[in-house]
Amino acid sequence: MDDDDLLARSPTDWIRKLEPRLRDQAEHAELHDSFYSGDRRLLLVERDFRDIFNGLLDSVRVNLSRIVVDARVERLAIDGFAVDDDDGADAVDANRVARTAAAIWRRNQLDEMAGIAHLERAIKAVSFGVVWPDDDDRATVSIEDATQMVVERRPWPPYDVVAAMKVWEDDWDGTRFCELYLPDGIHRFVGGKRLAGELWVPSSVRIASGWRPAPGTDVNGRDGRNPFGGLVPVVELTTRARLLKDPQSDLYDIAPLHDAYDVTMAQLVIAGNFSAIPIHTIAGAIIRVDKDGNPVDEDGNPTRPFDKRGDRNWVSPDKDTKFGTLQPGNLGEIIKTRAEILTGVRGLSRVPIHYFDLGGTSGVGAEMLKALEGPLVRAMAAEERALGPQWARLQQLALTIESPDLARAPLRTAWADTETRADSQDADAFSKFHTAGVPLDEAMRRAGFGERAIRHAVELNAHLLAGDDRQDGLDLPTPPRRGPTTPVPAPPPAA
Repeated sequence: MDDDDLLARSPTDWIRKLEPRLRDQAEHAELHDSFYSGDRRLLLVERDFRDIFNGLLDSVRVNLSRIVVDARVERLAIDGFAVDDDDGADAVDANRVARTAAAIWRRNQLDEMAGIAHLERAIKAVSFGVVWPDDDDRATVSIEDATQMVVERRPWPPYDVVAAMKVWEDDWDGTRFCELYLPDGIHRFVGGKRLAGELWVPSSVRIASGWRPAPGTDVNGRDGRNPFGGLVPVVELTTRARLLKDPQSDLYDIAPLHDAYDVTMAQLVIAGNFSAIPIHTIAGAIIRVDKDGNPVDEDGNPTRPFDKRGDRNWVSPDKDTKFGTLQPGNLGEIIKTRAEILTGVRGLSRVPIHYFDLGGTSGVGAEMLKALEGPLVRAMAAEERALGPQWARLQQLALTIESPDLARAPLRTAWADTETRADSQDADAFSKFHTAGVPLDEAMRRAGFGERAIRHAVELNAHLLAGDDRQDGLDLPTPPRRGPTTPVPAPPPAA
């Protein structure tokens, strides 16, 4: 199979191929979403145990999956886009590219939506970004869910997306809609209930799986040309891609341990209620009762002959009465099992102990806390390396709509620092790097400053070094929260 074979496939062929894959992908996504949402049943519980203690089981939940996902996703924050200097891009063009990309980003509210895309990707294995021009020929970027969209990639380099399908249902009347993104354009179909006033469509032009061309489209559902010159404007966002297997949720390995942890928590609560408290026994005592079986004293008044309160003494006039205490159950083994499960969760997720147990790092210094977060920081750096080119690709598609001359610029995604830092630590690191001869922008980058702060500082520093202390007419971004505001002298030449 080559490119010509892929392009020759009809919309019917693609729907038949992609629809079963979408169902499988949605099943994987919904399973792990139930763990994150905390609304799934415990799987590792015997039926008899569930029948007796079901009320307690439903209320005893510790959402480890949410802790794991949130701890990882909160460290993924896109700070902007820059042109990769290694490709020899012109500095003026680089500024224009960065500002145009930033404007597209803000207009599409991607500061917020990118976080949602990362969250959904972590839970459901993938999420998607789609670019399409609006009525004013401006780029509109949407984020799509793994339960509604699926893609097919070219099976050879550069592994581009060659087809994408989105399926969703109308909340009002249950009508299903399908959008198929192909190199020749977008194809729209309708399935399920017939729309009011819609003309009957002969079976000869019905599409696979009950789909039929949407009103206003041609016999193949085609609705306009592709403004991207044969490229499919859909980007798959994922970090756990495999060569021959589908991506997996970040919770794929955590979910079984999550179930086991909840079972041990349920056992701990049930044991605490029924067997961990000492049980007192009485044998040989004669207790007077009324006709209803309730304890009474010698005069027939209601009484509690053996009150379990700690400030009461138990007394029996019967010489054969024997008092005893049953040995309480030992919760130590359950607690030990729970700790072992939590150790497995931490090892698989790279999330350090203080996310699960604040007391676990009591008395630990800042350097040790930083060392504990090292595996998580490195794992997030790996995710940034995977997601960065995908977000840059999405921005290049958006630039194709708004500024075609900038679309081929080698974009690089700039990420906010994933490490936990103090302001004094950043300032000290910056001073040492710059004193050692590292250029201003690189020194700030190594010290953990974001790309916006770096760009502002470099432009402002160059302006001040030129001898003009006025900022009127400068096209500068909003000043960063931190960063130098006075000229930084050039480092001394190396000896």
